[in-house]
Amino acid sequence: MATRAAGRERLALGAGSLVVADLHIDVERPGAERAFTRWLASLAGVPRLVVLGDLFEYWVGRAELASPTSTGAREVTGALSDLARRGTEIDVVPGNRDFLLDRSFERASGARVRPAGLVGETPGGGTVLFLHGDELSTLDRRYQRMRAVLRSAPVRFLAPRVPLFVARRAARSLRRTSRREVAAKPEAVVAMQADAAERAARAAGAAVLVCGHAHRAEDRRLPSGLRWIVLDAFGGPRDALRVGPAGELGLEASGAGAANAEKAGSAG
Repeated sequence: MATRAAGRERLALGAGSLVVADLHIDVERPGAERAFTRWLASLAGVPRLVVLGDLFEYWVGRAELASPTSTGAREVTGALSDLARRGTEIDVVPGNRDFLLDRSFERASGARVRPAGLVGETPGGGTVLFLHGDELSTLDRRYQRMRAVLRSAPVRFLAPRVPLFVARRAARSLRRTSRREVAAKPEAVVAMQADAAERAARAAGAAVLVCGHAHRAEDRRLPSGLRWIVLDAFGGPRDALRVGPAGELGLEASGAGAANAEKAGSAG
């Protein structure tokens, strides 16, 4: 049963629940989705799957599901729908690439989109905040301003209503610009900030924060006592988080194979 906490859903994380992030599936590249869909097909007895953003390399709206060139979109939503029919609850936190995921995606996939992230309660009584992670890069003020504009109501209204080829061209252009800007900025500026993580967790009443975005796994304690877990991009050596029988949280390999160079190389 879900309740609301500080604008986020508060959900039960049963033993065996799994969390992954940063798949960056290009819906127009044939086969790009295959590692993920095969992994989904292999899952059994998983009570909840949480995807922490950037499931897709880009997502410009409901037209992705209807386009003949978006075979990856249909393969992914179909595989998620099959998993949901097998009894797994699925939650997708939009990332900086796929923030336009909407109800059309929910209907096709059987997943719930959680734009503000979510708060999970483990079997041992622990409380965990789940975010994509880009909102924690607070020193990158230019990026945060752009993030606010792109997620604004006018953009969310207009994006699905422009021709698909125009929206995709804009998405690719934004991606190229983002790569150049990230490469040109000091790492300390684009990094997720510990003080931002502590503020977010404190506001949610969480003792643990789990996110993706950085593409480099990490599990550390901050001075406040907050446990901060970052997942590898999907396909990396520590790309999955599993909830244990007593609520313990452990990073592991999904077994989906080695991450490609682009995903392993940098966040964005």
